[in-house]
Amino acid sequence: MFVFAGASVIAWCFWPRLPDGLSRRTIRIGDREIGLLVYRLPSSLREYALVGDPSRPKSVRAWREELGADVVFNGSYFMEDGTPAGYWKTGKGTSVVPWPSPVEQADPYGYTFALSIMNGGLETRYLPWDPITEPVGETLLSFPTLVANGMAMVESDSGQLARRTAVAEDADGTDYLIVTERGTMSLFELSQWLASQPERFVIAGNLDGGPSAGVSIENNRQDIEVLSASVPNVVVIFSRLP
Repeated sequence: MFVFAGASVIAWCFWPRLPDGLSRRTIRIGDREIGLLVYRLPSSLREYALVGDPSRPKSVRAWREELGADVVFNGSYFMEDGTPAGYWKTGKGTSVVPWPSPVEQADPYGYTFALSIMNGGLETRYLPWDPITEPVGETLLSFPTLVANGMAMVESDSGQLARRTAVAEDADGTDYLIVTERGTMSLFELSQWLASQPERFVIAGNLDGGPSAGVSIENNRQDIEVLSASVPNVVVIFSRLP
């Protein structure tokens, strides 16, 4: 059970009967109930990639089926024309949005969360505390950073409720995906909740949310789906031969 300072009680619980690495948790905030899917992302024999096509947006499920991937979840914020709103770099090129300068990286209210593909896996970074020159690997920038050094980073509650997608990492370097399955929550609520979880996340960042939030996981017996609206870019996980 978790309590916001000066606010209502939030309770969470685990539901069994999901494949290994997946859990469902329930949060109650006042008269709202939010269900979240927490997925410990696979690392062994997997390859990660950023994939996008502004001219052909599609749901996360359609992306997975087209790419023949194991897992697909929604990625970066995007503009009306489907191009990424923040820095975005893949093997096919770099977005028109440049890599932020040292001054811009130090701004805690900017695009502070870096999600990179390094050596086939994920690398996360909070730029104000860990700035870098322009990355070599595939990278997207997003905001806000929800947790850094184990601390909740969203200081005030805007009250704006939406579905959410976040990526987090624990002290052992294990990466997690968190997606709301039902209900809506504010970024402040998500930040506080993530900082309280038993995984003891050291960093977590927000990806695009609202109708974009979703994940599609191939499962031998039954696929796991949190369906999204059509999105022009995604994070993809493929199987890799030993």
